[in-house]
Amino acid sequence: MAISSRGWREVPLAVVDVETTGLHPAGDRIVEIAIVRLEPESREPRVVLDTLVNPGRRVTATEIHGITDDDVRDAPPFPALAPAVVQALHGAMFASYNVYFDAKFVGAELERAGCRRFPPHLCLMYM
Repeated sequence: MAISSRGWREVPLAVVDVETTGLHPAGDRIVEIAIVRLEPESREPRVVLDTLVNPGRRVTATEIHGITDDDVRDAPPFPALAPAVVQALHGAMFASYNVYFDAKFVGAELERAGCRRFPPHLCLMYM
């Protein structure tokens, strides 16, 4: 059943947080991603993805997130993680504290990996 045909209490939430090399998804990249699923029928949240990401470029913004080049050297690149991200978001509402930031980065990374669909989103900052 499509998300749009269900009541909001019936829709799974994929709560997402990312850390990035900067503020611009066209040139900056994700260096860490975590996704927690909240299913309507379960009271227990489930961590489905929590990993560092090799951005394929120098890590910047370390003063904000603390992640360094050494931390991500052996981490998988986003294209290798894209199938897991798509699966984690499948059938769910993308929810994030600052959804306009996180969704733009995740959407840009997924698009570069060849994924064109993106779920509806919800900003938790206003809740």
